[in-house]
Amino acid sequence: MKVRIAILSLSLAAFSAPLIAQAATVTSGPVQVSASVNALQQFNCTILQHNTPTDAGTLVTTMNFGQLARPVDATGTPLALASTSFFQVSCAINTSGKGYTLTQTGTALTAGTATLPAGAYVFTPLNITTGPGAYPAGGTVSARGSAVRTAAGWYAHPTGAAGVIQATYGITNDAANGATQFIAPDQAAGAYTGQVTWTLTINP
Repeated sequence: MKVRIAILSLSLAAFSAPLIAQAATVTSGPVQVSASVNALQQFNCTILQHNTPTDAGTLVTTMNFGQLARPVDATGTPLALASTSFFQVSCAINTSGKGYTLTQTGTALTAGTATLPAGAYVFTPLNITTGPGAYPAGGTVSARGSAVRTAAGWYAHPTGAAGVIQATYGITNDAANGATQFIAPDQAAGAYTGQVTWTLTINP
C-alpha cells in the first residue's frame, strides 16, 4: 500500500508541473468611464480703495473719492482739484470657453446743475502681461479714457479664456495719469455723485 501511494504521488506531481508553467491571458471589460463639465458663467467684480500707489488696498462696495484736495504751487497759486485716492476694480470672468466682451458705462459726476469735467474722471484698463495675474493670451485691452462713457470697451477675448480683468478709476489733475480736462479751483461746491456699470456680453 505504501508503495502504491508513493507512485500515485509521483504521478500527480509529474502531471501538475506543466500546468503551473502555462501562461494565460484573461480580459475583463471594457468598463464605461464618464465625466461631465457643467456650463459656467462667472462674472464677479470687486473694488479696492487705494490711498497710496503702493498700499494693499481696502475692499469696498462703492467708490467714494471723498473731499477733493486743493493743491497749490510753490508760489501758493491754487492748482486743479484732484482726489488723493483711487479705486482698482477686478472682474473675474469664466464663460466656459465662449467669446466675450466686457464694457463699462459711467455717468457724469453731478451736484445739482454742476458737473465735474469728464476728462478729469479717468478710467484706466490695466494690461497685465506677466506674473500670476497675467491676462490670457489673445485678448484685447481698451485704451485709457474718461470714465464718462456708454457701453465702451474694456476687454474682449474671442475664445473665452478665463481671467481676472482689472482697471482703475481716479479723479486727477495730472495729464500723465490720463487727465484731459481739469477741475478748476473755483468748481462749485457740492456732493457730486454718479454711477458706473460693468457689463459682460457672451457670444452665442
